[in-house]
Amino acid sequence: MSKTSASAVLRGVKNIIVSFDMLHAKSQCAREVLRLLSSKKFKRPDLVVSSNIVKNVHPNIKVVFADGQSLEIDAVEHRARDVFEMIKNQTQRTENWKDTVMFRASLEANGFL
Repeated sequence: MSKTSASAVLRGVKNIIVSFDMLHAKSQCAREVLRLLSSKKFKRPDLVVSSNIVKNVHPNIKVVFADGQSLEIDAVEHRARDVFEMIKNQTQRTENWKDTVMFRASLEANGFL
C-alpha cells in the first residue's frame, strides 16, 4: 500500500464481511485482512467488521460502502495489501464519479460527455 493512512483507505466504508474456512489452504489473505482490521491502526467507531468462519466456504471479502455500493473480493486470488488497494481505488472512483455528476451539465455543454 502506498503511504496512505488506514483511516483514509477505509473512508466511506460502512461494513466489511470477511468469510473463510479455517482449514482452507488459501485463506491466509482473509485471515490477514481480519487481523489488520482488528488492530488499533484500523479502528473506527462507524465501521462494522464481521467475520463468517464456516466450513467449506470460499475465502472472500465483501466491502459495503456508505453510498450503498459493494465490492466482492476473492481472497484466494489477492494479498491483504491488494485488498486495501482495491478498497482505496473504489473509494477514489466513487469520489471522482460524484465530481463528474456534479459538473455533468458543464461537461455536456463542452462536449466531453
